[in-house]
Amino acid sequence: LYGLKSSGAMWRTHFANTLRDMGFQSSLADPDVWMHASTLPSGEEYYEYILVYVDDLLIISHRGTELLDLLSNKYKYRLKDVGPPSRYLGAIVGRYDKNGHKTWYLSAKDYLSKALPVVEEHYGS
Repeated sequence: LYGLKSSGAMWRTHFANTLRDMGFQSSLADPDVWMHASTLPSGEEYYEYILVYVDDLLIISHRGTELLDLLSNKYKYRLKDVGPPSRYLGAIVGRYDKNGHKTWYLSAKDYLSKALPVVEEHYGS
């Protein structure tokens, strides 16, 4: 991935082909956000998401372990730092439950609290 100038593009193409083979499709708004319609055992439909930034992945799915196993075993990717996310690309990742409906969220609070003083220093408050 880090050797040749074209390594990043080759990795991206290779991984995109893997995701397509798994049934995911790239978002029109952001080609590094992949989605797949899925169904819970209860019959409820939902979307699974895989967010890709270079070689960092964020998988949002009720069957995350199954997807990780598939990437490791069938496609032979070496995965590390696998587990529930707490941060992704500087954003805080969390879950919250409102009236029994579980939701994921990304918060830029830490980033903004560091960025605002820099902006104020350069442009005034």
